[in-house]
Amino acid sequence: MSVLTVVRAPCIACGEETDVQLGQAVAGNQLYWSQSIRHCEHCGATLEADSIGFPPAVYRDALLKDGGEYGVEVVDQTSRAAVASGLRETLELSLPDALAASRAVPGVVWRGTQAEAEWVRRRLAARGVQANIVPCPEPG
Repeated sequence: MSVLTVVRAPCIACGEETDVQLGQAVAGNQLYWSQSIRHCEHCGATLEADSIGFPPAVYRDALLKDGGEYGVEVVDQTSRAAVASGLRETLELSLPDALAASRAVPGVVWRGTQAEAEWVRRRLAARGVQANIVPCPEPG
C-alpha cells in the first residue's frame, strides 16, 4: 500500500508524538487503510497495521487534506433507486440520508478520499450503476 500522507501522532509504545505514515487502498470491493511508524524518534518502536473500512477521523482528515477530495458522479437518472440502496448498504446511511444523496443524480452523490470514492464506485457498479470518480474543487 503506498503512503499517502504523514501525520504527527502518539507512538503506541511511549505515547510521544512521532511520524505516522498513512495509506489507503481498495482491493476487490474492500476499503483498507494502513498506519506505519518506521522508527519512533523517542523510543525506537515500530508499527505496521492494516484495517478495513474508514480510518479514524483525524487520519481521514489528513488523507483528505493531502490527497484532495473526490466525488462519485452518477449521470444516469434511472439508477436513483440503485444509488440509494448501494449508498445505504456501503456507507451504512439511514434511508432518508441515502435517498437525499440519490437526489443529486445526475451529479456527485458522495465525496471522500480517492480510495474511498473508488470503493463506493465499485460497490455501486456491483448494483449496475455507472459512476465516475471526479476531483472536487477546493472550497473557495
